[in-house]
Amino acid sequence: GALERVMGLESIEELTHRSMQLAMHQNLEGRAELIVFAPPYLGVRYEDEIQWHDLDLSLNHQRFAHTNFGGTLLFSNLTDTVYVRQPFEAGATVLPGAYPARAYATFAGRVYAGHTLIDGNLEPAGIRWTAHNSDYSDWEGEGSGFELLISNTIAGEEILEMIPMSFDYMAVLCRNS
Repeated sequence: GALERVMGLESIEELTHRSMQLAMHQNLEGRAELIVFAPPYLGVRYEDEIQWHDLDLSLNHQRFAHTNFGGTLLFSNLTDTVYVRQPFEAGATVLPGAYPARAYATFAGRVYAGHTLIDGNLEPAGIRWTAHNSDYSDWEGEGSGFELLISNTIAGEEILEMIPMSFDYMAVLCRNS
């Protein structure tokens, strides 16, 4: 494959690794980098070319959930590892104590994880959030918590996406509701 400016018209760069997904990582000044998820690699493109970093990302065929918390990118593909990346720095690092999830959102000064681990079990309709101290890495401090949004007795129900709609509420999109 190739990174193209307009489909089929102008090739910007040939990709040396097969990409699964793309994301934008924007800092607080509005400058952004293109993030390329190509397990086991993470590609980062700012100006000239994609820089590839071998993070040993898991190829489990799950999409990468990600959120931007004050310029810091958190991402996971529902494996045991959550990564954190600072803008315009090479690669990413493991974020210990964070919870892998199918969906992440930044809302009300916290990071939310949906379809995540609660009490050691993967809860497709479960959500958890960080402490109320504006620290994306504090999942156990005061104000952090978790909740099952919908009873697990509903077959096939799972959180697919969480979208902040305003300063007052966040939409949680599920498969059947």
